[in-house]
Amino acid sequence: WDTNADFWNERMGERNSFHNSLVRPSMEKLLALKSGEKLLDIACVFGHFARQMAEHEVRVTAIDIAPCQIENAIAASTEYGEQIEFLVADATDNELLTRLESKRFDAISCGMAI
Repeated sequence: WDTNADFWNERMGERNSFHNSLVRPSMEKLLALKSGEKLLDIACVFGHFARQMAEHEVRVTAIDIAPCQIENAIAASTEYGEQIEFLVADATDNELLTRLESKRFDAISCGMAI
């Protein structure tokens, strides 16, 4: 995953019109999260959706299996401070899911997984 991180970010990053005009607005509408609610964003890749939700004052825990993607997401998200927590994690890891259970999320998104 790290090998393709830069290519993936260039293709699907902040400037991706398909994601910005269709995917993100549809996910926001379906989730209908309010300020202060908590979202688990699985396969967050470069953190684009996590940042969009943070702009609506949603608290986000964003995970991705690729360390390089999480590094890129953290670097691009400094202005959001503690509003977004980025973690390198495999969403199929039962131990991880058990640890996250204590956080209690209002919604879960997974818009960038294959």
